[in-house]
Amino acid sequence: MLFQNIDGNKSNFDLFIAQLHRLDLKFSIIGLAETNTSVEESPVYNLPGYMPFYQDVIEGKSKGTGVCLYVSTSLNAVIEPSFSSVSENLETLFVTISKDDKTSSTVGVVYRPPSGSLNDAMNELNEIVRQLPKKSVHIIGDFNIDLHKGNSREVQMLEDTTVALGIYPLISTHTHEKPGCKKSCIDNIFTNVPESSLSSGTLKLCISHHLAPFQICEDILSHSTNDSKHIQYSIC
Repeated sequence: MLFQNIDGNKSNFDLFIAQLHRLDLKFSIIGLAETNTSVEESPVYNLPGYMPFYQDVIEGKSKGTGVCLYVSTSLNAVIEPSFSSVSENLETLFVTISKDDKTSSTVGVVYRPPSGSLNDAMNELNEIVRQLPKKSVHIIGDFNIDLHKGNSREVQMLEDTTVALGIYPLISTHTHEKPGCKKSCIDNIFTNVPESSLSSGTLKLCISHHLAPFQICEDILSHSTNDSKHIQYSIC
């Protein structure tokens, strides 16, 4: 699976598709944040081989809103409305993905607008996490909380909502870089089955100031190796 803060579909979706075509690996699940694209506008942004799932944008906001998931047509996926919501503090979209009648995974994409309330966002996320299945959960997104600031109140609040409940981050390198600013780790992939991760890391797709965290895991995408790796690539 792959996550990218796209900073606007209108500006960057075509470039994003072009960068995906340069990769050797086709990701089964792709999550985007800051699409600035409503559900009604989403058919314009077609990704061949994928089924799109778009969340509503914040009403009256034209920029800095919108999350979506693209799921490979080889998988079965349905939206989980009880975990999917939009507020000025947190935007979420969750789907249950099944490979057969016996196995399933829950995948969610999250965006926390920095203009919203951190306390309310963490309360909303905590309520969702507590209701999620106890097995095979993956949460990808832009949390706008820098994990490199390990002793900060913001990181502690995020860890109380994730790590304390058995959901762990896979990305520890920087995911955001901007001229004149310190690099930060604000985008991530959280999972309650870290042992299923075959590899994880970031891709520099040159779409925005955000790198793209990715994970290859056994329960979503099968591979022949069990070696766990953390990788950072640039294809600019």
